[in-house]
Amino acid sequence: MGFYRTDRQQNSIVDAYVPKVRERKRKTGSRAGYQACLQAVMTLGGMGYSKEYHVKRLLREVLMTRIAPISDQMILNFISERVLELPRSY
Repeated sequence: MGFYRTDRQQNSIVDAYVPKVRERKRKTGSRAGYQACLQAVMTLGGMGYSKEYHVKRLLREVLMTRIAPISDQMILNFISERVLELPRSY
C-alpha cells in the first residue's frame, strides 16, 4: 500500500465530493442574487418595476434559479442526507 492514490481512488473521492459542494454553492448563489435584487427593488421603490432599471427582469430571472430545476428545499434535503448523513425527510 503506497502513499499515493490510484486514479480510480482519486476519481471516486472527487465524484463523492463535487455534488455536495456544487449544491451548497448553488444555494448560496441563488440566495445572494435574490437578496441583491430584492434590495434593489426596495431601494428604488415603485421605480424598481419600471422598464428603465431592468430590476424586475433580474428579479424574475433570479427567482427561477431558486425554484428551477430544483428548489432550495430539495437542496437542503440533499445536503442533510449526503453531508450530515441524516435519514430521508420526504
